[in-house]
Amino acid sequence: MVKRTKLVDLVQDGYNSKPETAALPKDLIEALKLVKSYGYTTLSSQEHELLTNQAIRDPLTSLFNVRYFNEEFERRFGEYKRNENHASLVMLDIDHFKRINTDYGHPGGNYILKMFAGILIDASRIVDTVARLGGEEFAMILPGSDVQGAYTLAERIRTTIENTTFRYEKKDIKFTVSAGVSEFRKDDNPEMIYARADLALYLSKTNGRNMVSQDSSIHIPEKDLEKRLELPILVN
Repeated sequence: MVKRTKLVDLVQDGYNSKPETAALPKDLIEALKLVKSYGYTTLSSQEHELLTNQAIRDPLTSLFNVRYFNEEFERRFGEYKRNENHASLVMLDIDHFKRINTDYGHPGGNYILKMFAGILIDASRIVDTVARLGGEEFAMILPGSDVQGAYTLAERIRTTIENTTFRYEKKDIKFTVSAGVSEFRKDDNPEMIYARADLALYLSKTNGRNMVSQDSSIHIPEKDLEKRLELPILVN
């Protein structure tokens, strides 16, 4: 029988030893296998919450990770197809993030990622899904929001960042974000929604950054989808 303290220690050690961009640490997977193989089913509620959060959360920002985003995106799309309510996807990317890492070091960059994540959470509703896809790229799934509502939210986030000065180790940091917005459509699949949001984000980047673009005029034929980014690839 694996002792409870040993299991939790294994999970915690494995989780902390991995890069902060990892979707699901391999040591955590091994720990979950141990739970099953040894019939260990008496986890406390706190330990169960620890395991669950570490499986679906980005360890640096505490936002949902890319694995959870993929699953929730598929679920929300299925919900949209059944109910045909509005839903939108917002993708956001911190402008010139490498420059922040160069000027303030990786701890400074991590600080900015955490601050940005906090602003996204403050701007979101309880029904929204806010995730870090990796690096400086983030996404928000907005059930019940049409493209104009999603654009308004993204623009509010953009202006908040633009007008905020962040203080790190007695140094002021200013940065901006770019965003792309895509609304779910009847003839969509998740890859098409993601591709349009990605292209809208790309337009924001190439048109000067620090702006929000929406997909109202963007149509990507399904045969051309492979030329665009698909859903984030998970590496186990």
